[in-house]
Amino acid sequence: WALTPITDIYQALVPQVLRKGIHNAFVNIDAPVRITNALLQGRPKASGIALGRFVTNSTLGLGGLFEAGERIGLEKQSADFGMTLAKWGTPQGPYMIFPLLGPTTLRDGTGMGVDFMMQPVSWVIGPLPGMVVGMGKDFSRREQHFLELASLRDASLDFYSALRSAFLQDRAGLVAES
Repeated sequence: WALTPITDIYQALVPQVLRKGIHNAFVNIDAPVRITNALLQGRPKASGIALGRFVTNSTLGLGGLFEAGERIGLEKQSADFGMTLAKWGTPQGPYMIFPLLGPTTLRDGTGMGVDFMMQPVSWVIGPLPGMVVGMGKDFSRREQHFLELASLRDASLDFYSALRSAFLQDRAGLVAES
């Protein structure tokens, strides 16, 4: 209820191309986490691709505002510590929704904490500003999927159950792909 009006205002004031660039920059900032987790999952090729995307997007993509890596054929890589824990055999645990952070499981929520600690931004500017950057990243991700979330809410009889099912299926698919 709180983020929907903020998202509406953000979308009204900030042009789509700029919102996409901001989202790309937030994704680029997370590259060290993806690089490290891909290695922890035993996927050195995925780690190398993530490193190549990070270098390319950080330089040619002006700090990640533009997807230069994708344009030269470097595919997006998914890797976070929740997926690493899953690869190591950790059960997902209960599903929960945290205010402002959104849906997660015990395993993925723990993974978010570890990913935050691995995030170089947290080391450079400190944990509190790092949390602000993290909230900006999460808001940007939510804004990028705003229409899908609204469609799911409008089309479901039980939004909580539909969101839980969509989240768990998405996470299972990401773990299976890694």
